[in-house]
Amino acid sequence: MLKNKIYHHIKELTRNSEIEKDSKYFSAEEISHVFQVKRNTVSHYLNELHEDGLLIKINTRPVYFLDKETLIQKNQAAVKQNLFASLEEMKNSFAQSIDQKQNKDIFEDLIGVNGSLKKTIEQVKTSVLYPPKGLPILITGPTGVGKSYLANLIYKYSVEMGAISKDAPFIVFNCAQYYNNPELLSTNLFGYVKGTFTGANTDKEGMLEKADQGILFLDEIHRLSPEGQEKLFNFMDKGIFRRMGENHGERTAEVRLIFATTAELDEFLLGTFLRRIPIITNIPDLQERGMNEKLHFIYSFFLEESKLLGKNIIISAKAIDRLQKYRFKGNIGEMINAVKYACAREYSKHRTENQINIRVSSFQENILTYSDLDKLGGGITEDVSITPETDIKRLLEDENQNLIQITNLFLHLNKTFEELKTKKITKVAFELKANNEMNQFLDYMIFKMMKQQDKDLILNYLLYNLNGVTSLNNNFGNISFVIANYLYLKNNNELNFNDYQLKLRDQLHQFIMNNDQEVYKQTRNMIYMIDSGLDIQLSPEDEIFFTLYLKSLTTDNSNERIKVVVLTHGYATASSIANVANRMLKINIFEAFDMPVEVSVKEIVNKLKQYIENTDIQKGLIIMVDTGSLNDIYSQLQGMIKGPVAVINNVSTQMALDIGNMISNNYEMEVIMQKALSVNKTKFKIIYPESNKKKAVITTCMTGMGTANKIKKLLEESIPVSQDICVEAYEYKMLKSNGILDSLFQRYDVLAIVGTDDPQISGKKYISLENLISGRGEENLSKVFGDIFNHETISDINRNIVRNFSLERVIHSLTILNTDNIIKQIEEAIIKLEVLMHKQFTNDLKISLYIHISCMIERLIRQCPITDYENLENFEQCQGKFINMVKTAFSVIENMYGVNIIHSEIGYIYDIITLKLQGN
Repeated sequence: MLKNKIYHHIKELTRNSEIEKDSKYFSAEEISHVFQVKRNTVSHYLNELHEDGLLIKINTRPVYFLDKETLIQKNQAAVKQNLFASLEEMKNSFAQSIDQKQNKDIFEDLIGVNGSLKKTIEQVKTSVLYPPKGLPILITGPTGVGKSYLANLIYKYSVEMGAISKDAPFIVFNCAQYYNNPELLSTNLFGYVKGTFTGANTDKEGMLEKADQGILFLDEIHRLSPEGQEKLFNFMDKGIFRRMGENHGERTAEVRLIFATTAELDEFLLGTFLRRIPIITNIPDLQERGMNEKLHFIYSFFLEESKLLGKNIIISAKAIDRLQKYRFKGNIGEMINAVKYACAREYSKHRTENQINIRVSSFQENILTYSDLDKLGGGITEDVSITPETDIKRLLEDENQNLIQITNLFLHLNKTFEELKTKKITKVAFELKANNEMNQFLDYMIFKMMKQQDKDLILNYLLYNLNGVTSLNNNFGNISFVIANYLYLKNNNELNFNDYQLKLRDQLHQFIMNNDQEVYKQTRNMIYMIDSGLDIQLSPEDEIFFTLYLKSLTTDNSNERIKVVVLTHGYATASSIANVANRMLKINIFEAFDMPVEVSVKEIVNKLKQYIENTDIQKGLIIMVDTGSLNDIYSQLQGMIKGPVAVINNVSTQMALDIGNMISNNYEMEVIMQKALSVNKTKFKIIYPESNKKKAVITTCMTGMGTANKIKKLLEESIPVSQDICVEAYEYKMLKSNGILDSLFQRYDVLAIVGTDDPQISGKKYISLENLISGRGEENLSKVFGDIFNHETISDINRNIVRNFSLERVIHSLTILNTDNIIKQIEEAIIKLEVLMHKQFTNDLKISLYIHISCMIERLIRQCPITDYENLENFEQCQGKFINMVKTAFSVIENMYGVNIIHSEIGYIYDIITLKLQGN
């Protein structure tokens, strides 16, 4: 493949060239000559290799590309970035990296330094640096966890920090070797004098003397006899000791002491001895160190074998998974042996090949037959390649990224809560910021897991078993999808918090418990189900996450919106589509039903019926399905629905986004279905309720749904709540185009239409907004409600109309503008326009212009003008004079508000004036 050939060519150039002198050979132009292909093709592959992290890009003219791995080997240092502005900047970056490497903390590369061993390393550094001569330290932990390795690092750190000299001794003494002979143990530790016992022909110094000015590491210290412990703590107190057989005189030595034991401390060690050891630290069992650290060990041990054998090693995903989940009783030591055995076994079979392949069958029998899903999490889904040059940290980046993202989420939540505590922000602001943090994390999680869900056994296991959790909320599949992916990504790992952060987390947890008791109650029920069903122990931050997530599902009051259910076969397909669409639209529109393939249509319909019974679908319900038997569900829903139901097939994420966008913009169901049909390969069917139609008043506006919805609110305030009258805003163009055939009239018994322009619906009473404002709408309203309400109720409605539909109140309700100022400014503009047009406008026309122009100014201020005007080009050509008159008359308004009245907006002003003048 050309891309690989180009990469190996760059690698050789980087290895064998003087980069500054031969820089031109690293350009796309020069490489295109070498391979006799177009420069654009070479440039494309070079940029891909750069994006893959293999090449460093020098963004000069021309652009140069260098092999990163070779540069790291040459400089014996690494750089994080792959893009530099010049060769000089790259050189400085490598120089800085070399300096950092020279000043590097010896514990920096220790696995778990920022995780399970963080506190241990802090204690170790205290023991080394405490003045004047450090402090004794006791390391506890089971066999094979790395106590001896840590002791060796303590010695190196002591030298590095200047606590002891570079040639200071490091003496290791294992007390277990002399367990059956305590006297011999003491003689080796303290030394002896000639004649002390048979065979003591000369004086001999002990380990204490040999370790003078250095470090003595006593492993398995619990094997030291009580008498030996007493002698040793006497030395720790006074710095003096005697050799075995000495009856007078004292010896001194300056020794730093490290102890280690696998035993329970109070079983074998004297209390008087333990009190002399101020620092006792523990290295946990390998199984307790989390899946990420375990994976780090696995990769590191395979890297060592790759270097030893000089071969690439390919480890299958299942083999890594088996090593991660296997409980090594001998801890790290046993894991090393398991890796060595597998590599040796495959090496013996394939010595002449360039690589060896490790699979589950490569392991010893105990690992080979091991099967356990109790420790949920994790999952490498692809085979891993390790070469002698592999950078383990880079290999682990993707794995660690999940934990970093989760940790950052809670650190940001803590910070936001701290702002609330110190009264820098209000409770409302806290909730908004917390919701934003959650949304950002959900974005990461959903898009991260979209590719994972079909591949990973553990994830699908979680999704399947969390289905029961969904009964707690109407968002059936969404909850199980989010929780399963969160648990999968967190992978049972503890988050890396300091003491202050832990304190903040606990306070935030308490705040959420008290502040959102109803939602927290749902969380507790859910946690009980997870704990009992999956045997997963959850932490306080998990409870915080679940509560904030459940709360976010209830923050959007969507009773006035069409509901949508995504219903597909499979454990997470519907949830994936619903979550992606909700996140991208930034509003909870979609709910998901994930149905296993074997589920019958009857079971699906029963689920839907349960949903419909518990949900207000008066505005309508759209059921988005995949294929097959689900297309027939509409036939079984007839007779029990309370609003129109549409079933549309061949659901996809793009279709969901299209439909969700239209719903958020208050499109009617019929329009949504028709538009979806025009851009997707799909079919749909709408069914309407068979029950009696609900009586309704419709509001509409020729310039769009915004004004129609605000008129609706004013009418709702005017009609008593006790009266069963529905007020619905509706698209003017749809009414005008469809007339009485519009589906609106199949759903409602429409009493009247109130708006800014008459859509001329046969047999339906129209009441203009200006008539209501001018007080001439009362008679029409009496006719509308005369057959429904008594005289007293109609009088109440009329009084409310007079109060709510004054010009000032209407403009105040429709806009955010100062009512007195805008009325005065529009009045002056209308007078100018009358003069320019040589026309006298009626009061009705003026009221229409007051309303329309005030809304127009707000739209222009918000930078969301109406740009859709029918035959705009023809209007501009034929009505240029009118356009100029409007621009002249309204120039003061343009200057005052800093807006520009565009031609499409002027078109609607023209329509209002023309229609009113023609009507008169």
